[in-house]
This record gives sequence, structure tokens and C-alpha cells, in this order.
Amino acid sequence: MIQRGITLALILVMAGTAHAVTWDWTGGGGTTNWNTPANWTVTGTTTYTYPSDQYADIPAVDINDAPASGPNYTYINDDVTAINIDGAIVEKTEDIEPSPGLIWGASSYTVLGGNNCVLTLDNAATLTLGKDLWLAEDIAGAGGVTSTINIFNGSTLNLYKWWLGHGGNAVVNVTGGSTFNVSTAWGRMGYYENGSATLYVENSTYYNHQSLHIGDAANTTATFTLINSTAINGTRVRVGNGDGSNATLSMDHSTLSVGEYLGVGRGVGGVGTMTMTNGSSVTTVNDASIGYANAEGTLSLTDSTMGVGSYFRINAGADSEATVNITDSDVDVGTFMQVGYGAGSNGKLYVTNSTLDVANKFRVAQGDGAVGYVKFDNSTVNLGVTGNLETMIGEAGTDTGTSTATMEIVNGSVVNIGTFARVGTLPNATATLNVDASTLTLGTDLNIATKGGTGTLNLTGGGSIELGRDFHTVNGTAFPDGLSTVNVNNGSITAGDQFYVGSGAGTATVNLTNATITTVNEVRVTQSGQSIGHLNIHAGTTINCHLDFETCTNSEAVVGDAGKAYINMDGGTLNVDCLMVLSRDLQGGTYTKFVLDDGEVNIGLNPTPGDPLTPLGYRDSLILGWFDTDAEAYLEINGGQMNVAGPISFGCPYDWDGLAFTTSGSDLGQLGITIDGGVLEAENYLDAGSFTNHLITVADGQLRLLGTEVSLTDMEDLITAGDITCPNGYTIFTDGDYTVLEAGMVSPPGDATGDGKVDADDARRLAENWLKTGVGWAQGNFNGDDIVDDLDASIMAANWGVGVEGVGVPEPGSLALLLGLIAGAALWRSRQRKRALGA
Repeated sequence: MIQRGITLALILVMAGTAHAVTWDWTGGGGTTNWNTPANWTVTGTTTYTYPSDQYADIPAVDINDAPASGPNYTYINDDVTAINIDGAIVEKTEDIEPSPGLIWGASSYTVLGGNNCVLTLDNAATLTLGKDLWLAEDIAGAGGVTSTINIFNGSTLNLYKWWLGHGGNAVVNVTGGSTFNVSTAWGRMGYYENGSATLYVENSTYYNHQSLHIGDAANTTATFTLINSTAINGTRVRVGNGDGSNATLSMDHSTLSVGEYLGVGRGVGGVGTMTMTNGSSVTTVNDASIGYANAEGTLSLTDSTMGVGSYFRINAGADSEATVNITDSDVDVGTFMQVGYGAGSNGKLYVTNSTLDVANKFRVAQGDGAVGYVKFDNSTVNLGVTGNLETMIGEAGTDTGTSTATMEIVNGSVVNIGTFARVGTLPNATATLNVDASTLTLGTDLNIATKGGTGTLNLTGGGSIELGRDFHTVNGTAFPDGLSTVNVNNGSITAGDQFYVGSGAGTATVNLTNATITTVNEVRVTQSGQSIGHLNIHAGTTINCHLDFETCTNSEAVVGDAGKAYINMDGGTLNVDCLMVLSRDLQGGTYTKFVLDDGEVNIGLNPTPGDPLTPLGYRDSLILGWFDTDAEAYLEINGGQMNVAGPISFGCPYDWDGLAFTTSGSDLGQLGITIDGGVLEAENYLDAGSFTNHLITVADGQLRLLGTEVSLTDMEDLITAGDITCPNGYTIFTDGDYTVLEAGMVSPPGDATGDGKVDADDARRLAENWLKTGVGWAQGNFNGDDIVDDLDASIMAANWGVGVEGVGVPEPGSLALLLGLIAGAALWRSRQRKRALGA
């Protein structure tokens, strides 16, 4: 048994030794011709006269098949293990022209395979191959074939086109200032099933006239590494191009120029990975595609640059996946960029501490079933600035398709968009935009949910959004089911024109906490008869509306249960320079409810003078119901204060030109203001319009109307007419500037302090204001005339002790005070009469 093992080992050693043949170029034949036997010396035993003598005279064969006869399927002699060319110029150009179709003469190719041959060019050697190079030829499935080419120390390999890993394992090393030059056609790595290829280029140059495919066939692997090198490719570079291939392109302090197209993850089931580090640079004249047609692609840039002349697609096909990581780098895209493009695609883009410039359109999750995720972290991003084109975040390809998109702008990023951006477009498109501690600037509009889509905006961390024109939610009326949610918590939005909460069809909700909203013109809640708008204003929020604040504003019919506006305010400040109109214009019965629980509302701070809305004068009014007599508009003040510089009007009867108009509808509208705490302060109250119900109910709190416009008597008349009701009782007085109606304080005559009792405190209040004019109940003017005098003292005396238990007549000290005031008033009146008679 031992003897048999020794014999087998000897046989294996002898078999290996018999085929260990090395060819060294000497140039002894005096030519540069590879096929001149005298130019070579051989080490080892062989029957061949030069390295590719084996197939010099065999009939032509189909390159896709193994020869029908012969030692094996390699075109370098089957016994060769090494070929060395040192400092020489060698040409292998005597090739047989191809037969029709795919039939070529055997010697037309330089094919290394079979017995693991190594070809080495060293010390400025040059080898020129007239036709193709096939490295690691193993299509017959022998297995284990590894072929290597070394291009060292300033050497050059010139060839027509090449295949690495044609079924076997191929390795090409290019170092020391050398050149690998594919002068006419293409290069393919991992070309035949199960093949593998490695191309390593360091401090050297790789040139490919046409396309380079890295991983080009099913179940192949390929790696292309560039270190301190330059690669120039005439047309396309594809990484992971073949079905099921796995390929990698790595660059370190290197440059790659692509004449047409760069693809990473290109074939069905293919996986492509590309990494760039340490000042590397890639430029492609046309497109770049990461993940295409059921493939998976990853591109990572660190401290590098990339220029894409036209399209940059991250997932450019159905059922593909792609990830792009850009860190400490600069990327410039000449036309547009897509993240998640096509049915079933899944794209991710991460930009960190970097700059990204996209000249025209930018798309995230575009197409049915597309998924896209984008994160800009501490980066500067310009989208569509050069071409003034839009950005779409979540756009379904059809009315019935779906897409899901997320964009995050965080950590001090600055993002500039040339025109408008849409977040969630078309039904079943769902998109989210998060802006945290960053700045987003748009040339025109920002649309949250468009044409039936679902869109969410979260603005936090002191972030800001600046718009050249409008802020829209559920924009577009072609589809009724739009849904938008806007949450601003410690952030600001500035709109160059208008701020819409529900501008198209669907439901819009805007939640504001510690927020600042500034508009050059209007804030509109529910612009369309197909929308429902919710505006929630919380503590720490300031809204500066430099024109009008309006609800239900478009002159169109209400559709279904839409045409509704809800404003809830429990803190903050709402500043309106001109009008506030609740339910302005929609036909068919709109609904507005404004609830003020806390905070401050200021209307008419800076009205436009000379406005034609006569007789309102300046645009500084609060109007409930305008144009539509079927409108329902309700204002509830439960706390806080609303200040109106102009009048309150129910049903304004004038159009924008100040002309009286005929109101529409069936006169079934309901308009009302309820004060159940807090203060409503205005210049005046106008009973205008033809609405069935136009009431102010003061259950608690105060209604304050400018004293020069509304007297105490006027206020009583409004109550008598039923325009104002006070279910819990009331007190009317003047504080000098306003006539005040205060609810819930039923004071007896003579009760100046409002504590429900007529006592010494009231007497002192009356004495302090004795003979003063232009004062009200709280100062002792109980009869509503122009002066505090004996008539008021008599009212107090007549009611002395009311509300005070056990007291029916004035106490001595208080009585003396009252009698003195009455006597003094009588003496004063007598002197006034005598003077009048004497005159």
C-alpha cells in the first residue's frame, strides 16, 4: 500500500514536470515577429518551436466550441507555463482572416489557458497583438485554469479586443508606469459562465477604445482595481453586466473617463460594486446607471469627484436595487437624476459632507412600484437650478401605480431647487420630506401631495423653507383623494406669494408648534370646493400674513363633503395685515370653524389704503361669509384675544371692486361668533348681508368695540335687536377707548367695581371719578350719559346695600360722603344755571 502511494506521487510529479515549459524572448531571429522560432529560447521539453506553434495549421473552428481534435482547447501550446518578454518589442500580427459568421482561424487569437500560463512583459517591453486576447480559456469545463499577464516597469500591451476569464480564472497586473491598451474594440472580464477575472492597475494607464464589461456572463466574478492610475474608456463601462455576475470596480487616487455610459449592476441578477476614494475622479459623457434591469448596484465615493454628462439613474429598471454613497465628495449631473426609477425598483442616495449639482430634473421613486430614499447630510445640493426644472419626490407612473419616496435634509444641509417640488404625485404615490436643522429653497412652489397623492412634510430643528412663490397642500383637482400632512416644530416657512392649506382635492393638515410662517400675500385654508383643510396653531408659533387670511376661497361648487376649513389655535400669534375672511367664495355651502383657545390674533395691522371694498374702507376687517349665502362660518373664542383694526361683518355684500352684488345660494347659511372666554376687540360691528343667522354670543369674556364708533347705547341696541346675545348676563361699560360688553357679570345699578355689591368700594370709585366725562360704568357712570354726577350718586344711593347681607341703608360715613357729593352737584348745577341766565 505504501509502495503504491509513492508510485502515484512520482507519476504526479513527472506529469507536472513534463509540461513545465518556459519561453523567453531573445530576439535571436533578428525580427520582432512572435512566430519566428529563432526569437525564442525554451526551458523544458517540448515539441513546439515557439509558444503558439500548437495550432498554427489546424482548420478553422468556431470560437464558441472546443476543437474537435488536438491536445486541448488552448491556443498557446498546451505545455507552456511561462512566457517572458524583457525589454523587447514583439508583434504577433500574422493572423488568419475570419471565415463567414463566427468561424475564425485558430491562430487569429492569442489564447492563454489550459496549463496556467503566465505571460510577463518587463522593463519597457512592448507586445502588440493583431487580433484578440483570450485569457483563461476554459469553455470545455476542464476547471482549475488560471492564466496571468504581468505588465511591469513601463511595459505596454497593445491588442484589438480581449476577454478575461473565458470560463477560467484570469489575472492581469499592470504596474510601474505601464500601459494596457485595447486600441480598437472592447474588453470583457468574466466573459464565459463560471469564469473569473482580476485586472489590477497601479501607477499605470488602462485604455479601452470601446466598451469595458466587468462581469459579463452568468455566474462570473470580476474585479478591476485602479490605484494612482488613469483609465480611459471610449464608450461604455459596465460593472456586473452579465446575468448573475458579481463585479467590483475600485479606484484609489485614480481617474476614469467614460466616453458614453457607466453602469454598475447592469444584467439580470447581476451585482455591481464601485468604490472611489482619495481624490479619485470619474467622468462619463452621457449616462450613469446604478442598478439596472433586475440588477443590484452600489456606488461609493469618498473624497472624490464625479461628473455625469446627462442622466444619473439610481435604479433604472424593473426590480433593481441600488445604493449610492457620496461622502466628502463633489458630484455634477448634466441633465437629471433619478433615485428609484421603474417598476419594483429600490434606490438609495446618501450625500454626506458633499456637494451635489443636478442641472435639471431630480426624481425620487418615479414609476409604478418604485421605492426611493434620499438623505442629504451636512451637504450643499442644487437641483434643477441651471435648467430651472422641477424636483419630484414620489411620483407614480400611472393613476393606478404605486411609489414610495423619502427625502431627508438634515444637519445643516442647504438644498436649492430651481423651480417647484412635488411630494407625492398621483394616487397611491406616498412621499415624505424631512427637513431638520437645514435650509430648503425653491424658485417657485412646494407641493405636498399632488393629484391624489399622499405627502408628508416634517420641518424641525430650526430648519427653514424659503419659496419664491406658493406653499401648496393637496394641489390639483383632477383626483379627489389627496392627503397631505405638514408638521412644523421649531422651523420656519417663507412663501413669496401664498400659503395654502388644502389648495386642490383631498384633505390637508398643517400642525405648527414653535413655528414661523411668513407670506407675502395670503394664507388660504381650503382653496378648492374639493378640499378639506386643517390648520392647527400651537404655542410658540408666529404667522405673519402680509395680505389676507381666508378660508374657502375659490369660486366653484362644493363637491360632496368637501369645502371645509378648520382652524384651531391654542397658542402663538397670528398677524394679518389686511382682511380675515371666513368662508369667502365657494358655492354650494362651505363650512369654516375657527377656534381660538389661547394666543393672539391681530387683523388689519397694515391694511392696504384706498382699497375699493367700500364701505369697509381699509382692508382691515373680519368678515364671516362672502358671496355664498349658504356658507356656514363660526368663530369660537375660548381664550386669548382677537384684535380687529376694522369692523366685524357678517355677509359682506360687496365684490372685490367695491360694487354691490347679488349673493348666491338659497340663504340657508349660518354665521356666528361665540365668545366663551378671552377677548374679541374690533373697530365696529356691521350688520350686513342677507344671511339668516348672524349672531355674536358672549357667554364669557369680553366683546370690545371702538368707543368712537359704538356707544353704550349702540351696544344695548345690538343686544335688543338679537345680533348679540349674553346667556350669562352682561355688563356694558367704556374704558375710554372701547365700549366693552363683559359677560357673566350681572351687576346691580351702582356697582362700579363689578363684585355684585353696592357698598363703600363703589362710593369711593364714584368719588374718584366725580365730574369726569367720557367714562363708563366701571368709573361710576351708571346712567350712560357724558358725566359722573349727582344722578349717578342718586342711583347708587337708591341701591345701597344691594348684594350686601344685612345692610339696607348706607352707613354713616358712606352716607355723609354720598350726601356731600349730591349737595355739591346740586350747588354746581345751580351756579351753572345762574351763569347761563346772566349771560
